[in-house]
Amino acid sequence: MNPEAINRRIAELCGWKAFHMEDRCDGTIRTRCGACGREGHSNCYGDGTGQIEFSCADMPCCDEAQPKNYFNSLDCCREFERNVQGDDRSLYIDMIYLLVSKSADNFEQQWAIFNASPPQRCEAFLRMKGEWVE
Repeated sequence: MNPEAINRRIAELCGWKAFHMEDRCDGTIRTRCGACGREGHSNCYGDGTGQIEFSCADMPCCDEAQPKNYFNSLDCCREFERNVQGDDRSLYIDMIYLLVSKSADNFEQQWAIFNASPPQRCEAFLRMKGEWVE
């Protein structure tokens, strides 16, 4: 899986949904977003009349429009790790162990798990959920 596919799949498992501008079309003229400055025009229904007005206050045109960068951020990984519950916790640790541990020494195994990189944590999470694609 490439980083974009990994980020998207984890985000979806955590409740994020892809946003489509057409979902919010109300026939008004689209304006510039005050927070991020994005602008442009989009035909909602292909007839040239339905364009979208948007702002960061009422729709995800900035941070929420793209999934978080789990693949490169321990802070983002912390978000999905915080929601791992019950037996999944043990399975998640087992998955990380299989990816990172090369030592028979118990301390070295624990240290390797503790220092797993974001890509390793993402792969372990997706494997735990049965969502990893080779």
